[in-house]
Amino acid sequence: MSTEIVNYYERGETYRGRLYVRDDDGNLIDASTATYEIYDPSETLKDSGNMTHVSTGTYECYYDIPSDAALGEWSCVCTVTSGAGRKTIVRGRFVVVEKV
Repeated sequence: MSTEIVNYYERGETYRGRLYVRDDDGNLIDASTATYEIYDPSETLKDSGNMTHVSTGTYECYYDIPSDAALGEWSCVCTVTSGAGRKTIVRGRFVVVEKV
């Protein structure tokens, strides 16, 4: 059984993505690099950069959703490189809805 959590945002709100990096034993570890890319529903790159290091193994990114943003499913692609050179790509999604 698989459950996926999708967050909904209105235009003008701020999306926050959070990523945890763990070793094979489940311990939080710092990455060598952690970057993000935000794509709109048409897969157009809208923003990219380095994720903010919050604490050991914890990274965040923020994206201010424009007031004229396309409605629909957006994605955040995070790329993490460990000290051992292992690269992991994680894709999350969020939905932009009409402001109520």
